[in-house]
Amino acid sequence: QACIAAAPFVEGIGLQPDSGRNRFDESGTVYVGKIKNLYDLLDSGDDAKLMYLIEQGEVWKFKSEEFTAAFIRDLRVDLAQLRAWLSVWSRIKVDPKLEEIRRNLSTNPIMKGKKVIIFTESMETAEYLYESLGDLYGGRVIHYSGKSSTTVKAEIEDSFNPKNKGKNNDRYDLLMVEKSTEPASAF
Repeated sequence: QACIAAAPFVEGIGLQPDSGRNRFDESGTVYVGKIKNLYDLLDSGDDAKLMYLIEQGEVWKFKSEEFTAAFIRDLRVDLAQLRAWLSVWSRIKVDPKLEEIRRNLSTNPIMKGKKVIIFTESMETAEYLYESLGDLYGGRVIHYSGKSSTTVKAEIEDSFNPKNKGKNNDRYDLLMVEKSTEPASAF
């Protein structure tokens, strides 16, 4: 298990510097974008959506021959640094932040035996906590993100809305929420 600080970060940026999709190709086209799933979009072959995002300024397209030799050298240095970080992160087996969360959920009187909501900045961290904390709650854990369905949102409201107290709202006791998709309207 990687460190909580490293695992979601690595997953979040899709950091696989030696995979084919992240290899810098000096003879092709390079796409850079603001969107999270750019590689998935490129792999899907949805050229119409890609062109739309380029037109909207969400994705930029460059020919590799536009890059200077100095820029290519800098990219190679950056890639070497990323590989070094991955090497270090892959050796981390202890996650002190996760252990502290587990300790608090198990022993802190404010949290122990109560419904708890954890907000996080990233979907990857929410998913990591969901997978890592389920055993503390006997599987009574759920997470909410931009990918969550309306059914999940309804289940969360049933379990966590104080107005539903005592109305069969005991399905979930721990909720992880990607902060940018807070189901605030549910409460």
